[in-house]
Amino acid sequence: MININIEADCGNAPKKTFLKDFNIAFARNDIGFILDHVSEQVSWELVGDRVIRGKTDMQAALEEMAASPMEEMTLEKIITHGTDAAASGRIKMQGKEFAFCDLYRFGGFKGTTLREITSFVVPL
Repeated sequence: MININIEADCGNAPKKTFLKDFNIAFARNDIGFILDHVSEQVSWELVGDRVIRGKTDMQAALEEMAASPMEEMTLEKIITHGTDAAASGRIKMQGKEFAFCDLYRFGGFKGTTLREITSFVVPL
């Protein structure tokens, strides 16, 4: 079972609360939740690795990643401004620790549909 630590101040900002839930969904391999909150034309860049385009390809990538589940996630910061947002923290997978920072672009000022994600992951 995964250990999830939330240090981020989610306050009463709806997008911060959503991004907390979105990151928890990643940690738990909740592919349905993730796909319900991205656009059909989503672009997900895993910096230094690949760019995933479209919901179908994102689903395939998430299913592939589920083979190496997270052991622990600490969500340290969430920042939102207009249609842009960021979340950062640390994860443990296969006994290794990584720092991450994800940049998000929402489809509009209202709602929780993501159209772009850029993920930076650094081994520690």
